[in-house]
Amino acid sequence: MERKNNITKFNRDIKFNVASIIIALIFLYVIIVIVISINKEPITTYKVNKTDINNNIIVEGLAIREEIVLNSDKSGYVCYYIRDGEKVKKNSTVCTIDETGQLYNSITDAESYDSLLTREDYNEIRNLISLYKVSYNDISFYNSYNFENNVNNKVLELTNEILMQQTESSSGGVSLSAIQSPESGLITYYIDGYENYNISSISASDFDKSNYKKETLKTGDIITSGTPVVKVIPSETWNIIMPVTDDQISAISSKYSEDDNIQFKINNSSYTLSMPFEIINNSGDKYLNISLNKFMLNYISERFVSIEIILEDDIGLKVPASALTKKDVYQIPVSYLSAGGNQSSNNRFNVQFMN
Repeated sequence: MERKNNITKFNRDIKFNVASIIIALIFLYVIIVIVISINKEPITTYKVNKTDINNNIIVEGLAIREEIVLNSDKSGYVCYYIRDGEKVKKNSTVCTIDETGQLYNSITDAESYDSLLTREDYNEIRNLISLYKVSYNDISFYNSYNFENNVNNKVLELTNEILMQQTESSSGGVSLSAIQSPESGLITYYIDGYENYNISSISASDFDKSNYKKETLKTGDIITSGTPVVKVIPSETWNIIMPVTDDQISAISSKYSEDDNIQFKINNSSYTLSMPFEIINNSGDKYLNISLNKFMLNYISERFVSIEIILEDDIGLKVPASALTKKDVYQIPVSYLSAGGNQSSNNRFNVQFMN
């Protein structure tokens, strides 16, 4: 019996599946992206901040003024009637010397000032305190001692006339010696040994603050004859002199000529000053001398001040050098700019590109 062949032959042609093709293309794209990203230069992110970029010179200077020291020819208690930094007229009474101490004791032993001071007097004292609170900062904390003296002197100034009347009407005798200002000028109450300073004899030891001594004069001190009691500054002209190195002189000379005014700041203040200057050579050392004719009252109680000499002072974003990049651009010469036909109406320009 003959057997039939039931074997069926199938078509061996490969049939492509659309989904497989799409997956393959996606896989190929991912591989290409990975290869490109590996060969591409990585992009680094930088965080920049707004800052000051400058090469300014900061040095410590010595404030030199014309200062007249008044000495007492009597011994006793000193009483001041003028605030520190206040301007007085010529022959004005600045303070008195109470030889017996009766006037001073009448002030310190008073149970209350209510019987002496009026409402207007108290308002003046409050204003003095308010001004100190507004101008206070931690850097100038030492001014609190001057503030204490100012308040005490203000109280004495207000009560002086009444107390003098009471003293004159009393049976006890009071011996007072008045000290008057020989010139009109500003009054200040401290002695530090730089009163008769001569700039021509400047030396490096003058800037040694370890040996600096400042004696504050205040009401109630018991003084002897010949003791300094007050200083009068008759002129608004003053100088700030400071030691500088050769490199600093070179930097200053490259920015300012001898005829220019140098720009600087005092004690990190918010305002910039512009004043004449000169370079002084003495015993092989070099000093920068700045002449001023204003703002002395602001620094009347300071002998050493910080000076920032302005060379470059820019404010902006500080970008690292590694963040800078280069890119090719086309530069069009100015000669290829030509005005359009309607230039007068809208000021447009036609640009002709180089071939």
